[in-house]
Amino acid sequence: MITIERITSHHDRRSFDCGVEQLNAYLLKYSGQHERKGIGRTYVATRDGETRVLGYYTISSSGVAFDLVPENLPHHPVPVALVGRLAVDVTARRARLGETLLIHALRSAQRAARIVGIYAVVVNALDESAKNFYLKYGFQELSDDHLHLYLPVKTIERLNL
Repeated sequence: MITIERITSHHDRRSFDCGVEQLNAYLLKYSGQHERKGIGRTYVATRDGETRVLGYYTISSSGVAFDLVPENLPHHPVPVALVGRLAVDVTARRARLGETLLIHALRSAQRAARIVGIYAVVVNALDESAKNFYLKYGFQELSDDHLHLYLPVKTIERLNL
């Protein structure tokens, strides 16, 4: 069984390897700092009773320019939840852990949207493979970059995650 919880110092991050050095380095060097400073929240997946990180995502508040979103919105920055990083250890691939982490992130954003204004969840896909992963869940392109994607909270609500 997998547990997803906020990162703490007891989680073993050193052995994490998703195959992308910048994602490995973020988890090891910066996730704890960002957590303590309130810059982002990192959630880690572990097997029950274990501390080794098998996957993680980081979520924070952000905004995008109104003209990047295809919908007709007020001419103000659009409040969004940013899933800045999402990665799965190479040993945990094929277990749908990426999907589990994404659904957890979407549910977290949906809960936050009930309290503060959040129009969508935004991601910056690293490459076409990552983009295709997000497209399967209904994400759409923003107009500035084909790897800059968003999923409206109203769509998340309809998904009944």
